[in-house]
Amino acid sequence: MFRRGGLVLAGVGLMLWLVPAAMAGNLKVDQHISGVEKFDPKAETVRFFEGIDAGQIEVRVTAEGANQCRFRITNTTEQPLNVVMPEAFAVVPVTLADGPDEPIMIEDEEELPPPEGDEPPPPEGDDWPPEDPQKLGIGCPYADGSEIHTFCFVPKRAALLQLRSVCLEHDRPGPSPKHHYEVRPMDQVTNIKGVYEICSMMGRGEIDHQVAQVAAWHLNNQITWRQLWDESQNGPAGFGPRTGMTPRQLFEAIEAVEKAVQQSWGKVTGIRRSPKSVG
Repeated sequence: MFRRGGLVLAGVGLMLWLVPAAMAGNLKVDQHISGVEKFDPKAETVRFFEGIDAGQIEVRVTAEGANQCRFRITNTTEQPLNVVMPEAFAVVPVTLADGPDEPIMIEDEEELPPPEGDEPPPPEGDDWPPEDPQKLGIGCPYADGSEIHTFCFVPKRAALLQLRSVCLEHDRPGPSPKHHYEVRPMDQVTNIKGVYEICSMMGRGEIDHQVAQVAAWHLNNQITWRQLWDESQNGPAGFGPRTGMTPRQLFEAIEAVEKAVQQSWGKVTGIRRSPKSVG
């Protein structure tokens, strides 16, 4: 049993009744896309990773701290291209020999402020960390498959996509713009049920970043709720959620994990019951 701000948290699973059954869906999500046009019905439509594999789009990644990534996406073809984004995906660190020569610099682009609570990037001249940083999970709000959220990428023009991220490896160093990343489908990075759904929920603004981070670490790294709570209040910088996680956020994370795992198993059940899987 432990106390925080006069509230006794004894067996957090027994306290879920304090949290409303439905989490707010209108939380502010500071995500942004620019350099694209509206869906073009005359243009070819491809899915994000299919376009990458086919060489139709090129993606470069900059991790702006643990909470946010920027993606520079270029249509390498000679024709307009509609791109359907995934609800969630991952970015993974790559070696310097394989990565871009420098962090992505977007010219003539409005400078966007970092999300509240982000740590500033390390000063120039800092040495690289002794080991690779964490893999990151990304949530995307432009992934419902509708024409309004399927954007057209202009030939030879780079578009900028700014999305929220969560760390997926609890005990590894956090990311910074000095690290080099590449995009991967989520199932190539983790097969833990519910992680994809947690990132999707974050992208849609159903849960805030703090809740998503706690939920992702609990699922993907089997970190207990007690440990995550203690780290949020007392843990060292870079090895726990931002200091000051509230009891409500902890309860929302527990509820989000339950919902995400149910959704993940529901997808598996649906696949198994599909006509193609029968006899």
